[in-house]
Amino acid sequence: LKGLDQGVVPVTVQSSFFSIDIGNGRQTVERQQPQVTGAYAFTNYRSQGQTLAPVIVDLATPATGGELSPFNAYVACSRAKGRDTIRFLRLPADKLLRTHPCEALRTVMQRLRKLDAATKCSYEIQGKEQNMY
Repeated sequence: LKGLDQGVVPVTVQSSFFSIDIGNGRQTVERQQPQVTGAYAFTNYRSQGQTLAPVIVDLATPATGGELSPFNAYVACSRAKGRDTIRFLRLPADKLLRTHPCEALRTVMQRLRKLDAATKCSYEIQGKEQNMY
């Protein structure tokens, strides 16, 4: 809306009228109520082990100034029953999803991949040697 700063969400009031009988007359009453929908939130820790639908996930940098890790993003996104039941309020910085979640884990996985390739190669060589006799 014009005149509002970016990020400001206006909360409008809904008015409704109804009449009531009071003694010997009739009175019209106006009721005003903000248009708000009740909701609740979970922290990542609290949501673990739960499957929910629908889910609205906020992956923006926390207001506390802390860091959001790839593990946090995984836990939050995996709470939904499926991709049709998840919506994103705010997306994370690109860096969050393009960085490996744990450097130590990445190093171990690289070592295991090399070991796997060496084992396959050794097995194939042994198989060829056995076929020669």
